[in-house]
Amino acid sequence: MTEADAALASQLEAMKRRRRELRELREAEEAQILRSLRDINGRRAASEMAMAEATAVAASPRAASRASEASLPAGSDARDYNARRLERQRAKEPQLRSDQQALQRRRQVLEQQRLALNRRLEELATGEKARVAELADRIDRRQADSARGLRRQMELAARREEKVDDVDRANRAVQDALAGAELSRQPSTSYHAESILNEISSLRQFYIANGGADAQTLKRMTDMMNEALELERIKNDRQPWRREKEEAQKRRQAALLDAENRRLYEDLQALQERNREVMRAFANTEAADAAPSARSFGGFGGPAGGTGGFGAATAQFGNPPPAAAAATPRQLPEFQPWRQAPQPIGRRSKNGRA
Repeated sequence: MTEADAALASQLEAMKRRRRELRELREAEEAQILRSLRDINGRRAASEMAMAEATAVAASPRAASRASEASLPAGSDARDYNARRLERQRAKEPQLRSDQQALQRRRQVLEQQRLALNRRLEELATGEKARVAELADRIDRRQADSARGLRRQMELAARREEKVDDVDRANRAVQDALAGAELSRQPSTSYHAESILNEISSLRQFYIANGGADAQTLKRMTDMMNEALELERIKNDRQPWRREKEEAQKRRQAALLDAENRRLYEDLQALQERNREVMRAFANTEAADAAPSARSFGGFGGPAGGTGGFGAATAQFGNPPPAAAAATPRQLPEFQPWRQAPQPIGRRSKNGRA
């Protein structure tokens, strides 16, 4: 993740945290409004109950008298008490009505505040949603760009690997061609992985070729070859059709190997002939370019433009002509000896001759 992606992610987290705080604030305000409404409703219910009781008492003197008689101690004047109580209640009625009206107005104000708060929260939520959507789009675009860059890098890496593999395959093909040409000069040794006799014979030849001369080891290998030969004879006697099939398969493999060896040897001979032709052409070109310069230089003690003098320059070490000196390496004859097939090295005899 880049620094820009990290900044966008941090902004998104901050917006989520701000939105959570706004939600908590709205819930707290709603809870406070609900508590205020409950308090208002409770006070209103209490005032309504008191007014109902006062009205009931005023409308029913008998009930008022019974209530006063029950509350007053024995021997008191019930009528005077009820009259005074009724007067007090009537005096409180305007205050109760004003309190009720004030509570109603307060309730309306709180309701308006609640509606305004809900509208504000909806506006904030809409703005936050738009901003979050914009940030999400930006993050998606950044991620898409990063994915495209990653795919591009992977494609370039795959192409480089393919080029390296092509070079490796070409090198292996050249090495295999050289190895096949070298093996074509040596006597071929038949080998079959399923034949014990061939395995022992190959092991014995490898041991002798690497300088092994222990008599006990050679005798032991000879005994093992005889035992394997006997086992092969017994097996072939039991299964003649399999022996014929294996022999035919061996003949086909030998024919294929011989054809492949001949083809590789012919390719190698063609490469060597081309290498010799290129070497001859390059030597002739150098000799032709160096001959005029050697004649013009003259050597020590010779006249300019002549061939006399001590140490007269030969064509091989003469100065190149101006056209050849000004030429770039790309304009020179195309000769890359390191890409040519190596020359075969003949075996030398004991007297040092090839």
